[in-house]
Amino acid sequence: MQFNGQWIGQYSGSNAGTIVIEIDDMGSEYEGYARTYDGNPELPNSHVYISIPKNTENFIINAPILSIDPRTGNAIPYQQIKELYNDNVIYPTSAKITFQLTECNLIKATDNALV
Repeated sequence: MQFNGQWIGQYSGSNAGTIVIEIDDMGSEYEGYARTYDGNPELPNSHVYISIPKNTENFIINAPILSIDPRTGNAIPYQQIKELYNDNVIYPTSAKITFQLTECNLIKATDNALV
């Protein structure tokens, strides 16, 4: 099963917006990132690095969540851009995401938890 490439779509839950997933075949595994662009401009956008072992249909990622600096587009810790947002913004530091490959090599994310 192979699933490298780029996917762009919409997400919804506690927040809603656009998600971009970019995954490359690195030989023994797939590596890349997922970026979420929140539909609310008052909230920061997020970046998570992804590493997926090959030949698996179900996998769990426990990953730190980085913020996307709106001035540069770089992925950095939220504390470095905290002053750009309201004091009441609560930003998670990590995510546990369970992925499942479905028919046609589509990725379905389930059991998402933010800490």
